[in-house]
Amino acid sequence: NVEPYFITAGKDKRIALWKLENGDHNDNLKSGNILNVDLIQSTHTSTIQDISCSSDGDWVYSVGLDGRVCAHSLVQNKQYLLHHFKDKNSKNALNFSKESPIDSRVLLISQIGIPTKLHLWDRRVSSNPVISINASPTNTVYVIPSWSPNGRLISMGDVNGVISIWDIAYPVSQTQQSKSPMYLSYHQKRVFQTAWAPSNNVLVSISSDPKAQ
Repeated sequence: NVEPYFITAGKDKRIALWKLENGDHNDNLKSGNILNVDLIQSTHTSTIQDISCSSDGDWVYSVGLDGRVCAHSLVQNKQYLLHHFKDKNSKNALNFSKESPIDSRVLLISQIGIPTKLHLWDRRVSSNPVISINASPTNTVYVIPSWSPNGRLISMGDVNGVISIWDIAYPVSQTQQSKSPMYLSYHQKRVFQTAWAPSNNVLVSISSDPKAQ
């Protein structure tokens, strides 16, 4: 595994890998020592909207307004273009990526548009998503989905205050929308994010009403 780090990215299409200087990283944080920065030139051609790390810390995933899904190996110091969304009938901008909590080879990707779509990406199979879900009929650029800890459920809010929950264990088909979600309506305004408790039976939501449910 690589050394402890955190990452940032943005409009310059580069990923900044921040590492603590030599020594114990807890001591460095307390003393405020300067961090070393490594800049990774990505294959993105537009703003990077989201970055996430693999559970082993060896990979960095990035998605952007250019519709690209990229993987950066910190061990091999190489980057790979996993997929490039080029749907002529839909906006291809991406704003979220995160690996499954139970399988590091599966990524959840959010595609901004009308409708907003969620894609499950499996690096072991083809170059196309294995499951695609029409998540919301509205453009939810500031709303992101969430995995449940057991990797079975996906939740996501929308601009109308409704939370949708999908059980991805039983899709209708591998290439079409999964079965109808369960809906929760506790908010009156946009739900930005949901988060699951480790027990899988409690879901917390944050909205602009402002309420936390």
